[in-house]
Formats: sequence, structure tokens, C-alpha cells
Amino acid sequence: MRHKYSEGTWFAVPLRNGGFATGVVTRKSKKGGIIVAHYFGPQRDTPSTMDEVESHSAAYALIVLRSGDISIKKGLWPTIGHTPNFSIEEWPTPLFIRKQEIGGMAYAMAYDDGDVSVLLHEELVAYDENLSPDGLHGDGAVELILTSAST
Repeated sequence: MRHKYSEGTWFAVPLRNGGFATGVVTRKSKKGGIIVAHYFGPQRDTPSTMDEVESHSAAYALIVLRSGDISIKKGLWPTIGHTPNFSIEEWPTPLFIRKQEIGGMAYAMAYDDGDVSVLLHEELVAYDENLSPDGLHGDGAVELILTSAST
């Protein structure tokens, strides 16, 4: 069964050590398959409810990641609900960072807000651990990152 989602859809991510983190789709690619989501902790025994997430904001996200959407579509990451009148302006897509192993430099990657599968530009910058990691993360990688970040 295919589960539909859109920008503003909240979902639960099962963690590898049990429990759940919470995410919200803030952008998606035009053709589907790629999302940007803001993720929140702390680890919970059960998925959050809409009443519990309605006060969340972008500023308090644990991490923002680009990833695939297959676990949402298949229902492996259960949907919690949808924010009515979701505003993408309140949920900015950050610059993502791709670390260059040699020299302590990195590239800041900017993606198109209208289609997050499209890279707009990249710029060589000093490495900043506070930026979200670039890449297209698989579902398992997202679960591992969130397991580490939300416990």
C-alpha cells in the first residue's frame, strides 16, 4: 500500500535501539523520491501525536537531512498527521556541507527549494560542523543518524 505525503506531513522514524524520533517533510522533489526533513528528539517509546508536535519549529530540529522517501511511502515510517496551512518560509532549507578530507575545507551545497533534487550551487568554505551533512541519505542511514543524535 502506498502512503501519500506532502510538505507539512509529520512522521515517526523507528530508532535502531527502540523507540522513535519525529520528522516533518519540509521539501520534496517534483518527481518524488527525495525529501528534505527536519528531525526532532528526544527518543520516545511511541510515535509523537500531532498535539505534541504542533509547537515544534525549525530552530529546534536536531538535524535536517536530504533523504529518500520510500519508508514514508511504504508506511515503515508511520505518518502522524499534517500541519494545515504549512508554510515553507517557516521551515528554511539549510545549506548542507560536504567535507573535503584533505585540508579541512568543505563545500556548502545549496539545493533548489522548488525541487530538492536540483543542486543550485556549491561554494568552498571552511568546515563547519554545525551545518547539516550533504548527501542523499538512505532510510537506514537516517535511522542510524537519529539513533545517535536523539539518545
